[in-house]
Amino acid sequence: MAPAVYNARHGAVTFSDATGTPITVALTPGEGNFTLSGVEQGGLATDVVRNRGDVYERVTTEEKIYSGSITLSMDGDLTDAITGRPLDAIMKTGTFSSGTTDEPGGQTWTGQIAAVWTRNSIVNTITVPECRLSVDIGEGFPGNTLTINFEAPGSTVTITSA
Repeated sequence: MAPAVYNARHGAVTFSDATGTPITVALTPGEGNFTLSGVEQGGLATDVVRNRGDVYERVTTEEKIYSGSITLSMDGDLTDAITGRPLDAIMKTGTFSSGTTDEPGGQTWTGQIAAVWTRNSIVNTITVPECRLSVDIGEGFPGNTLTINFEAPGSTVTITSA
């Protein structure tokens, strides 16, 4: 059988906090345009060391901060104290008001984004813990949008296939 091409139809993206039984919200509805940018080996940035203008070597430097986004259609209530909405996850309101951060210092509200694509019994997963979320809200046609932006330490991201 030939390899299968994955697209947005095969995927789902969620945000969860760090409680024992995580508070989770599906990041839907939307076109399915999840992005994660800047992925590199080890989650570390590099710099070039030169010798009289020639590249001498590349050395690892500080941990990278990866960034990404997903755009959702604005539907229904923006917040909901019972079922939770994506904006609740960003603002730590509604069902997320009692949420637990997964940021090691415990000072900043962060959580985990999981993007999962399944096709032909093969599951590809990208897990991005310690995500700090923000939102851009836009009005327009065919509908209003919530673009959820996130940043996370590069060393925490995992990518698996099963």
